[in-house]
Amino acid sequence: MKKKDNFFQTTKTGVKRKVKRSQLVEGKKVANNGKQGKTVVKKAAAFSNGIVLKGRRICSGISSLMKKTVESLRFRRHKMHTSTKDQQTVRDLKKGTWKQIFHREGKFYGGVTAAAVLVIAVAAILCSGILLPREYDILVNDAGRVVAANTTEKTVGAFLEKNGIILGEGDVLVTDTQAELQDGMEIVIKRAFAVDITRGNEKTSIKMLAGTVQQALDIAGITLGEHDEVYPVAETMISSGTEITIIEVEEQTITEDEVLYYKEITKNDSTLAKGKTKLVQQGENGLERHTIQVVYKNGVEVSRTVIGSEVIKEAVDEITAIGTYVAPKQENSSSGQSSNQNQQTDNSAGSGNTQASGSTQFGEINDEGKLVSVPTITQIHTGNLYEHKNAPEPDASIIAKTVYIDYVTAYTWTGNPTATGVYPKIGTVAADPAKFAYGTKVYVPGYGYGRIEDTGGFRGKEYTQFDLYMDSESDCRTWGRKRGYKVYILK
Repeated sequence: MKKKDNFFQTTKTGVKRKVKRSQLVEGKKVANNGKQGKTVVKKAAAFSNGIVLKGRRICSGISSLMKKTVESLRFRRHKMHTSTKDQQTVRDLKKGTWKQIFHREGKFYGGVTAAAVLVIAVAAILCSGILLPREYDILVNDAGRVVAANTTEKTVGAFLEKNGIILGEGDVLVTDTQAELQDGMEIVIKRAFAVDITRGNEKTSIKMLAGTVQQALDIAGITLGEHDEVYPVAETMISSGTEITIIEVEEQTITEDEVLYYKEITKNDSTLAKGKTKLVQQGENGLERHTIQVVYKNGVEVSRTVIGSEVIKEAVDEITAIGTYVAPKQENSSSGQSSNQNQQTDNSAGSGNTQASGSTQFGEINDEGKLVSVPTITQIHTGNLYEHKNAPEPDASIIAKTVYIDYVTAYTWTGNPTATGVYPKIGTVAADPAKFAYGTKVYVPGYGYGRIEDTGGFRGKEYTQFDLYMDSESDCRTWGRKRGYKVYILK
């Protein structure tokens, strides 16, 4: 029993070491594939370990029995080597010994052999991977980035789900998700890229694989207007990073009226005394209506084009007759009349009052010294500010109406022409043409006669304002800003 114990101890230690450090690569591979494989390998190893122990035990018994038999045979041979009968006895003894051995151990050997065959078969099955899930070597092409992978999943969809590969908006999987995996198979994923679309103040972002600008607009659900502009153009192929800009273009057709100013014409009249004038025909402004196409881009006006014009009313020229008749001189010997004429001449020369002649540089005056004829454009722009403001007041016969202007201010040379195209000079007045038409003649006390020829910065205001042109800034400052000022609109 001592040998048996020692044998078991030694055998147990050796077997454990052998199993742990064995180089059964196939067994390790099976164990690494899952818990089921590890469990099977452990059971197979334990079973084979038991078989080996039993085998060694049998071999040890056989060896002991053989030693006893050999010793017995040697002893018998030594006793009966000369006797034929003894030799026969030895042969019978040998034969009986082997029969005894096989009779005693035969059944056990058969069981050991069957168990060994079973263990080898199980190990072969496990190492072959028949009982394990099959692995597939595949390639994943994700937007051009190719990665090799192996998997035991059966379908493309299962592989993507297990590995956390998600398809975003617009992404396309070339292979069907239900397709079965195969060795060498390539799974191709095409990723959509972002496209930004700006329309006015609105921004939209979409994702798409490829296409034209027009296709991107269709995906975004944007419909262009008849005159809208898109950059890049609709046929351009887009790529990653492409930005599409839409400019909303609106066209409107409006009408604007333009005043046709009448011309002032003078004609000599031999029937009219020289130095006198007579208004033959009153001037009237005409009206021309323009049809204009206005273009707006993103709500901002960018252009105006006149596409048609129509004269609503023709302007009527103002005709003024200038007298050229000179009465013949009369001979008068009366000393009294001559003395009176000389006295009147002396008085006139002494006083320096040219109004006594019946006309001034601004037109004809009456006995009261008031102007009875509307001054011409030339007469309005005559003289300096001092002469201008000392012009005779208008007679009631040439006043159309009296108005009160909310603000009357002054300005001087700017270097720019007026709204009517002429450069400002003394007598030029700026006003809102919606309230006072261009060409309107006025009389402003303290300034003199003027003509509306410019537009100030108060167009469209609720209040009324006159801006009078003066020769210098000092004159403007002297004038200041007058409120509720009475002026006369002339006929």
